[in-house]
Amino acid sequence: MHAEILLPAGTTKLTVREIPYLLSKAIHPDIPETAEKIVSYLHKQNAENIAIPASRTEELTDDEWAVLNAIWHHLPPFRQGMTESEWEHYAEAFEHAKHRPEWGLMIYWRNLVTEVKILQIDAEAQHKNLLNTAILNGEVTPFNHAQVLSPNYTGEALMNAFISVEDFIKYVARFPAIRVKVITSFTAMNPVKASKAPAPISPIRGSYTQKASNNDRQPRWGKWQFMGEVTLWEAVALSLNIEPGKVQTDGNAWMGADHPFDEGDSFNDRLAVIRQHSSNRTYFPTPCSLNIANWYACKLRLDEFASWCTLVKYDIPQELVSMTQGVQTTKPALDKEELPLQANPQKPWKVADPNDPDPAQPWFTPARYFARQLVIGDSKLLNNRNLLANKTSQALFNAGIFGRTKNKALDAGTILKAFINISLG
Repeated sequence: MHAEILLPAGTTKLTVREIPYLLSKAIHPDIPETAEKIVSYLHKQNAENIAIPASRTEELTDDEWAVLNAIWHHLPPFRQGMTESEWEHYAEAFEHAKHRPEWGLMIYWRNLVTEVKILQIDAEAQHKNLLNTAILNGEVTPFNHAQVLSPNYTGEALMNAFISVEDFIKYVARFPAIRVKVITSFTAMNPVKASKAPAPISPIRGSYTQKASNNDRQPRWGKWQFMGEVTLWEAVALSLNIEPGKVQTDGNAWMGADHPFDEGDSFNDRLAVIRQHSSNRTYFPTPCSLNIANWYACKLRLDEFASWCTLVKYDIPQELVSMTQGVQTTKPALDKEELPLQANPQKPWKVADPNDPDPAQPWFTPARYFARQLVIGDSKLLNNRNLLANKTSQALFNAGIFGRTKNKALDAGTILKAFINISLG
């Protein structure tokens, strides 16, 4: 099955700016905003924490699953991946169970709409890099408004330069799963016969889509109050009373852009500030998933973020303020685990875990730190230390940590030495 980019009749050229956008939309077509969320997994919420929406949770034991299966005996077997409407029957049965346990359930959702948007952002960024490389290598030559070839254009001038449809089709041919079609007549833009291919993509002609008002983008607090972990950009959106799934992205961003979002100075400022503070264990004591490729997709606890917002005097929605209940907002007591992190909150990977053996090399300590963070994000890595070592190598390289050879990533086999006789999760 091929993705298809459908260009309007009469199209003879495209701007450099819009090409990566078209490719990302073809590869990952939009999902309707009405698409249902799906169940990712369930956790247990202890009785004393049920009143706190974003309280910490635990995995369900076999005995606890047996209790749930007894409550749901009249329903089809529970499965991950069921839709929100399907889950309602299980939630109602649990709520009204005759022998309901003291503990509660925390459900973790997958939002397919948001996932597709993130994939589009990543695909667009990758195709911007590829197109820029192709232009630098002379594989594609843009031209300006006067039809003059402009191979040395950079920056905004390059973004506004053009690529002919013929060259665009040749360029896209390097991606076998994508096809370009130019409509030969205007009436053909609305074909009657349905296609099995993804919805056609029409190019945006050098302009932004008008932002919806914030009244149209109110967060679905009934969902977010139960989410627990969120990404940095989702947290910032919620702090500005914006539904993360409706955050605007900048289709005109180019290489070197710090992030892909187009929500103005307030959003940019808050995102920059939380980037600097999210590793401070004084205010964010719970280790959460890292994202080595995109820093803004690193995660934190939403309740801890809400508490931090009140400390830095951010104006946030009341629904977010309510999540601060039960969160320690003053400087916590230093226990054995947190003490070294307080000494260097911005670069915790530089501080050794007191339970670890002495590091034989300076990079052992950061390697162990990044490995543990990666395991938090994906516990399956514990059973595949070779893959974990490869990912740790990339994390060390991104942090500017090298072995004997500067600017060269440490070998994964060498990194395995740092994991001997230590617990990673």
